[in-house]
Amino acid sequence: FPVTIYFQMDKGMDTGPTWIQKSFDLPYGISSAELFKELSEIGALAVLEALAEIESGGSPIAQAGQSSIAHKVDKRECVIDWSKSNQEILRKIKAFGSNPGVTTSIRNTIYKITDARISESSLQPGQLNLQGEVGTGSGSIQILSLTPAGKRNMSTSEWLNGFKVQAGDRFE
Repeated sequence: FPVTIYFQMDKGMDTGPTWIQKSFDLPYGISSAELFKELSEIGALAVLEALAEIESGGSPIAQAGQSSIAHKVDKRECVIDWSKSNQEILRKIKAFGSNPGVTTSIRNTIYKITDARISESSLQPGQLNLQGEVGTGSGSIQILSLTPAGKRNMSTSEWLNGFKVQAGDRFE
């Protein structure tokens, strides 16, 4: 779906006049890290356009609507509840996977899940199989990359080589 970006030149957030407005089609499944990269490129060009508009004597458009402030993301919001739907879990991973990180645990070790996709396996919520697929409240997801506590980010296949999945292993 499309996202509209407004570039304002004011001290407060969402309070000043709008100089430039850009639209961006938000692809389904984009991660926050990918979105920030894309927006930084669009934003850099928009700032140049806004400065040119100001220099040429143009006028800004008054802000419409009320300003809003998003609440700070709490770490408890970033813990995976495997009883939720695969879509809800995947959205959480895409939104928070890079920062602050989405966490889960297995065998008393905490992991940050950094990337995943929907999978077709039929597993119980939290159940892990040999392909790195995990059951959810509705279907499953396949973990593509994760970060064990105190270690580097790695692909799921690298992690599974050392982890050695055992019968009954489940994420909590």
